[in-house]
Amino acid sequence: MHLLLLLQTLAYGVGAAANSTAIVGGLRMAESPPLKWAFKTGDDVRGSPVLSEDGGTVFVGSNDANLYAINTTDGSKKWAFSTGDSRYSMVDCSSVLSEDGSTAFVKSNGYESNLYAINTTDGSKKWAFKLGAYVGPSPVLSEDGSTVFVGSDVGNLYAINTADGSKKWAFQIQTGGYVGSAPVLSEDGSTGFVGSEDGNLYAFNTADGSKKWAFKAGAAVESSPVLSKDGSVFVGSMDGNLYAFYTADGSKKWTFKTGAGVQASPVLSEDGSTVFVRSLDGYVYAISTADGSKNWAFETQTNVDPSPVMTEDRSTVFVGSNDENLYAINTADGSKKWAFKTGDDVYSSPVLSEDGSTVFFGSNDGNLYAINNADGSRKWAFQTGGYVGYPLVLSEDGSTVFGGSEDGNLYAFNTADGSKK
Repeated sequence: MHLLLLLQTLAYGVGAAANSTAIVGGLRMAESPPLKWAFKTGDDVRGSPVLSEDGGTVFVGSNDANLYAINTTDGSKKWAFSTGDSRYSMVDCSSVLSEDGSTAFVKSNGYESNLYAINTTDGSKKWAFKLGAYVGPSPVLSEDGSTVFVGSDVGNLYAINTADGSKKWAFQIQTGGYVGSAPVLSEDGSTGFVGSEDGNLYAFNTADGSKKWAFKAGAAVESSPVLSKDGSVFVGSMDGNLYAFYTADGSKKWTFKTGAGVQASPVLSEDGSTVFVRSLDGYVYAISTADGSKNWAFETQTNVDPSPVMTEDRSTVFVGSNDENLYAINTADGSKKWAFKTGDDVYSSPVLSEDGSTVFFGSNDGNLYAINNADGSRKWAFQTGGYVGYPLVLSEDGSTVFGGSEDGNLYAFNTADGSKK
């Protein structure tokens, strides 16, 4: 157990310290919250946790090669599904649940990678599909739930029957490039879009896996595409460009040049008139979707890694940076609303409370933070034993926030004040 967590537990009982002030990493943590609970796995917890529809179970993977189902009330283990030897098949991404919640789809990653369908009631295996070596992001389900799509580093994007795990088709990337982004499906589900390390954005027919079109960028496409309602698709490339294409035929609408690679997925405004994107040049850009002109650019001190996140009213965009800050930026003019300084890089995309008053995120300094959205002041912070680099997840009622850490724990906190329920 991490030393701080141990001291908090000894001083205040199971959970941690009750509304105390602690010194964490040289920073004074006002109202440092206790745990609701912490669930310990055998290795790093990577990827965001996923909640069941009824909110009673949280699913999370670990580099110890297990997918865990945990009771959200008390943190007790319901079951654990092992994908094998952790040296060859760690679970390093989020799972995806079927519409009825009866099945969890999760991939293992390593020399022996598989896609698994797991019964959420008891953790038993329904089927496994062999993917080969290392695979990319989390799987994606079709709208009707009949197909799950997943990429691999051997140049295949697979469409797999969710009922029995049989292969429907495999789309072969032209040069065998790693499928580094999660596929995105059109609203009618007939077309999928996916980027590859070979520098192409592909549009494919979801029914049979045939290629509709491909566009060759100047470097790898690691960003997941974003679709607009007017029939455009936006995607970034490590060549430093954000591209806009027409989805029907792949013809280019415009190109916007940044000063370094565009690795994260762009975000659209509510009305679709603006696309926001961060670049490894340290800027966050607001770009007109009509013609690719720059509305504004906001400069941080160094690389910006996570994808931007917006408030529901689209008035504020939040982004973390390698300069150790989380920024709140006015979407209208790119002015800074506030910046919150942590003790290390911020890779975790933030998540907002239901009423939008609180911003939750993690930092490589090992803290999970709750920040006042109005002025950027800290509500509370909790120090884990490792970096927190993946987005946190809120319960449906907004009362609990869940987050994993490199220290191997999944944590649950009361969102209001961090007090134990």
